[in-house]
Amino acid sequence: MPLDLNELEAAVLALPPDQRKYLAERLRASLGDVDEPEVSGELERAWAELAERRYQAYLAGQVRAVPADEALARVRERRHA
Repeated sequence: MPLDLNELEAAVLALPPDQRKYLAERLRASLGDVDEPEVSGELERAWAELAERRYQAYLAGQVRAVPADEALARVRERRHA
């Protein structure tokens, strides 16, 4: 008898991380391109525009660069606060 969805989910979540990752990649590939191209394109454009604005602010001296290790430390502090 096949597993119901809850049993299947519990079984999958009990797998080691590398096996869950493999399964997730296989499931995603089986769905094909389910993202709506229009929405994906809008998101890409929005991210590109944001990146460009931030880069221009950096070039104009409006913001300063932060070393990656410092930026990551700040993120970790915020997550644990």
